[in-house]
Amino acid sequence: FAKPELFESDENGNKIENGAVIDCDPNFVTSWSHWGYGGNYRNVEQVASDFFANEDLNHPLISLNVGYPLSPSFDRRTHEYSVSVPNSVTSLNLEYELAEGAEAAISGNENFEVDTPKDVMLVITNGGVTSKYIITVARNAAETITAMHLAEWYTDAGVEHKVAVEAGKTYTFTAFWKHLKHDSAGLKLYGSAVGGTDKKLVIAKEAQENVTYDLSTGKLSYTFTASGTELTIQAFMGGAGQTDLYFAKPELFESDENGNKIENGAVIDCDLNFVTSWSHWSYGGNYRNVEQVRSNFFCNIRGDVDDNGTIEATDLAMFRKILLGVEACQNEYTANANGDSDIDLRDLICLKKNLLA
Repeated sequence: FAKPELFESDENGNKIENGAVIDCDPNFVTSWSHWGYGGNYRNVEQVASDFFANEDLNHPLISLNVGYPLSPSFDRRTHEYSVSVPNSVTSLNLEYELAEGAEAAISGNENFEVDTPKDVMLVITNGGVTSKYIITVARNAAETITAMHLAEWYTDAGVEHKVAVEAGKTYTFTAFWKHLKHDSAGLKLYGSAVGGTDKKLVIAKEAQENVTYDLSTGKLSYTFTASGTELTIQAFMGGAGQTDLYFAKPELFESDENGNKIENGAVIDCDLNFVTSWSHWSYGGNYRNVEQVRSNFFCNIRGDVDDNGTIEATDLAMFRKILLGVEACQNEYTANANGDSDIDLRDLICLKKNLLA
């Protein structure tokens, strides 16, 4: 108990002006001795100013989980929080428990932007009392990697990088690859190290012989034993129509026959940030662009129709346009939400289920 007061009043409990006010030692400094058992049961403490209020009315949110650490940690008496979320998150998955009889309305839980904190608000009504809980959300900037982007119309062209290897040793070449347009675009090796012929690694989205290409991650890998010392790595495009492709993180290293790096083995400089090499080898147009892309750019996620790294409502809207023939499908792998051989109504149903989940 707290703030004991005794004062002269009228019959309705209203203080009488200049009436007597009896000292009840409201801060428990001089009085309020214990009168019975002599144990240490008497404690004078500092409590929150609303400690005596009805918690279910004034603090009706019993628990709250947003999937990421809240600051400060949740306490039903605390009504304002902040949270930092990854770049891929544009809304919170709110899990909460309310006091009996309480009802909640949520606002602001959508379209989070980088560098622009946004308040998600829970307005809770219980017994005629309205309470607000605010979660200020900060969406982090995307982590990026450096990628080579080739895009052009009606031209045979590309970029390449020349290296030297040791004949007789086994090497593995890896890179991240993303094909968007033109079925003849690809990545290849040529030179004496691969027998003096073209060794195509990937054409469009199809891995070539003895090459591993994981569409879900975008990473390709090829292991070979060098038959000579000269090797050129080339990304190429050509033919009628528009070509659009990306690749990143080209690496070449000495390995065993399974592609595992050999400890202290040779690592060949492939200019993975495209700073000193990777010149264009043909037509002189401005088709070569070094760009920063998000870290999961090369991942192909089924259902991510707009290819932005996240499955969201915009994918559903774009897929409807594809089915209606209003918009062309740019990435058949991501549009094929259910993973079968066709892009059809079943993919739309699958995408809806994923969004609801």
